[in-house]
Amino acid sequence: MLSDIMNADTTLYTSSALVAGIVTLSFFSLSLFSVYHRNEEYRQQKEKANQQIAKQHACDEEMLATKNESDTIEHALASGAKLSTVSTNYIVEDETNESDVNTLRNRTAIIKNVNMDSMGSITLERLHTFDCHNESRRVLSLLGHVFDVTNNAQYAKDGEHATFAGHDITLCMATGNLNVKWLDRFVQMKPDFKETAAQALEQYTKMFRSVGKLDKWATDRRKWTRLTAEELENLNMCQ
Repeated sequence: MLSDIMNADTTLYTSSALVAGIVTLSFFSLSLFSVYHRNEEYRQQKEKANQQIAKQHACDEEMLATKNESDTIEHALASGAKLSTVSTNYIVEDETNESDVNTLRNRTAIIKNVNMDSMGSITLERLHTFDCHNESRRVLSLLGHVFDVTNNAQYAKDGEHATFAGHDITLCMATGNLNVKWLDRFVQMKPDFKETAAQALEQYTKMFRSVGKLDKWATDRRKWTRLTAEELENLNMCQ
């Protein structure tokens, strides 16, 4: 009898231990699965974040490359160079010589020549030195764009527009009044004046080579003076 009771207790103890072991193993397995799930979720989030960072970095590089190319083209256009019809990376002076500009050496030489002709940003005082009496070079300014008019006889010493050379002609072009007293006048213009000046700029851009900018136009134009009623009347009377 005693032996039977002891065997029953042993069996019961073994069964309880087995159940406890199974329960412990289940909790352990569940804990492992939970840790794995959290690690996997963290890995996926990190991978997604890295992809977004890489994508943003690529976009930033593309924007920077685009800006650099735009700056190069704008500088070349301001210097009067022509862009090759094949690629905007090739800056050439003469479209008829496209076959001669396919080498890095030729393109570098051309860009150096463009930079030599470019005046960059100049002051009004320096602009005045390139007037009709300057036989080597004559330029003028319109809406801040400096154009080389050396090869046009109208801006030479005895030319029809000789007085324009070496000056800012914006107000004259805006109003149609060519009196010399309206040269180098930097004033706040009415909308119709601005429109007329912009049309004149379009024509000058087609006819002449832009070689720089007049620094006066980089200042705050809102602080420029306004034309008086008397000046406006004189402008209209003299048109």
